[in-house]
Order: sequence, then C-alpha cells, then structure tokens
Amino acid sequence: VGLAQYAGMLLRSGFDDMETLIEIEDDHLRDLGLPPGHALKLRKRLKEYRATVAPDPSSCDSPTSSATGAGATAGRRARAP
Repeated sequence: VGLAQYAGMLLRSGFDDMETLIEIEDDHLRDLGLPPGHALKLRKRLKEYRATVAPDPSSCDSPTSSATGAGATAGRRARAP
C-alpha cells in the first residue's frame, strides 16, 4: 500500500490501536497532512479490515433467541403432562 511512512505520525497522534484507527475521519487525515490519494488508500484498507473483523449481525439473534425464546418455552410445555 505504501503507507508505512505514516505509521509513526499516526501513533504519535493517538491512533495507536486498530479500534481507534478504524474510526479515523477524513478531517483527521487532512489535519495529519496525508495527501488525498494516500488518505483514500488508507480508508479503503480500513474498510476492508472492518469487513473482516465485524461480527455477522444475523448471528447475534439465532443461538440466543432460539434457546430462550417462545419456541423453547412451548417445547417444554408440550412435554409436561
């Protein structure tokens, strides 16, 4: 990507972990002096990174809701005499 030259500057500016870096905004990049093309490259790579580490929203509902939802309760009632 050719952005290693900005690592020190980003670290000194408080972008010292990925959680913080993925929240960086265009204004921050401008204030840090990144040329527009390099800012674009960095934003693109951060977007790709976010897509690989973001949890799948559909997986949040399925295991928990099926185990504790109405279906589980109805199943227990069906077994009772």
